[in-house]
Amino acid sequence: MPTIDKSKIKVLFVDDEQAILTTYKMYIEGFNSFYASSGKEALEMVKQQAFDVIVTDYNVPGMTGYDFALEAKKIIPSARIILMSAQIDKELSMKFSNKVHVWNMFDKPVDVERLEESVVQGYCELENEREQKRMATVGAASGKMLHDLGNSFFIMSLSTELGIKNSQDPATIEKFEKIKKTCQTMQETSEKYKKSMFSMKNDGLIDTVNVKQYFEQIGSELKDMFEGHKMNYSQLLEVDENLTFNIDPHLMRQVLYNLAKNSLDAIQGDEYAFLKLQVIQATEKKTVEIRVIDSGNGIPNNIVDKIFQDGFSTKGDKGTGMGLGYAKNLIEAYLGKLWYAPVSGNTCFRITLPTYVQLMNVTLPSEIPKTEELEDPSLVNVVNPKVNSKVAS
Repeated sequence: MPTIDKSKIKVLFVDDEQAILTTYKMYIEGFNSFYASSGKEALEMVKQQAFDVIVTDYNVPGMTGYDFALEAKKIIPSARIILMSAQIDKELSMKFSNKVHVWNMFDKPVDVERLEESVVQGYCELENEREQKRMATVGAASGKMLHDLGNSFFIMSLSTELGIKNSQDPATIEKFEKIKKTCQTMQETSEKYKKSMFSMKNDGLIDTVNVKQYFEQIGSELKDMFEGHKMNYSQLLEVDENLTFNIDPHLMRQVLYNLAKNSLDAIQGDEYAFLKLQVIQATEKKTVEIRVIDSGNGIPNNIVDKIFQDGFSTKGDKGTGMGLGYAKNLIEAYLGKLWYAPVSGNTCFRITLPTYVQLMNVTLPSEIPKTEELEDPSLVNVVNPKVNSKVAS
């Protein structure tokens, strides 16, 4: 189970049986927990404050757990709903999944350990979505600012051209030409930063990350996500133990999570739903290829060319239209590539990134020598003396 401060997770437990609520109070500790014994009472609590996770029995007085969950989701759309029932059947399961987007379901009597794990996993998925929205908001604002800045320098450049055209004084013309050149340089710089702004952290550094350890951690999170939805998950890591790449591990994780979440949304409810994560090293090309494959039937040909466009979404009002476009920009900022290529009729997104094998017990130079006589010239392109040398966890 992911390590997290449970006190940050606001959970509402709803059940008309006092013995069940007592069990929750006694054995599920550490959360910021609230309790209700009826649907009406629970709904009033939902109107007063936002809950991250709601654990509700199906049979509660006043309204069914289904009706309560439906109303609760209207008030808190992001809340993860966990259904408890002594009689969970396929029809009930499909009813909840299709209408309420239930996070998980459990039979009674309750297995408190599994329930606690599901609460944490649901919260982790919710936090990932919140982080994506925060990043999208910051990215959009930053992009607009840089766009406006570039336009300002462009307008200034046009003004200097007018000054050059209307002036007869050589000294004045020379000054205008210098200003024009500066404006053009600043305009190009703002465009450059706009394209690569997602590739840096706030401190402007990228981490050197061990590929295998990084994807073992990512795989653990994706496994929790998909198995929490009763879907199959598998992974294949064919990489050298010491293989590394230079990325912002947090932003890269968001890209992979976004691809996985798109898969989850697309295949949820399918009888044989699965996700596969494959990471394969191409030694001769000094790259690693990452494949995210799901059991979906692929993307229609008429929209394949549009999926990476800014503002395009297949989810209607539910989509931001920034996910795949943002991911593509980030990967390209790392000198990599992101594209769509179905595998055996299933949906598959592929990523390639440049890598190098970090030699054991070797200290890299503090500065890159300005000479062509390097033992390994390829290091010129991948080593940054300012890069942190730590593995993402």
